[in-house]
Amino acid sequence: MPTDRRNRGKIGRPGLWAAVLVFGGGAGSGIASSNEVALGHALFSGARPLAAHVAGQDFTLPQDAATCANCHQSDPASGPPQSFGPPLTRPTLTRALARRGGPRSTYDGVTLCRALRDGIDPALVIIPQTMPRYAFTDQQCQALWAFLSTRS
Repeated sequence: MPTDRRNRGKIGRPGLWAAVLVFGGGAGSGIASSNEVALGHALFSGARPLAAHVAGQDFTLPQDAATCANCHQSDPASGPPQSFGPPLTRPTLTRALARRGGPRSTYDGVTLCRALRDGIDPALVIIPQTMPRYAFTDQQCQALWAFLSTRS
């Protein structure tokens, strides 16, 4: 049977899209896109606004007060943090540590979102009231996790 030399070794459009989803960071792949990481960085630095409140209060914090980088080290390479929050990096979030007197625990995207929204860490320890509670969409929270996962 004759073969068409022009198409030898090429992937047809349906095959191409399947390859992109499997290898290129499609839904459920665990690989963050550069756009997702960029959104996470913008949320962390305050370039994109976030709605947040103090636990037990019914007013929204001003955007300047709700920026992650205010309380957490914004650049891990810059040395010790100049704020009271722990550095948010892949190693500090994914290493099994006893946090706030609780058992050893690690964060992932789901547990980070729960902590930021509800103030409950992976070991079911309540985060102090000084940590704002955020009204994230799932997309925003996963983008923040994608950004934090790139930091070492």
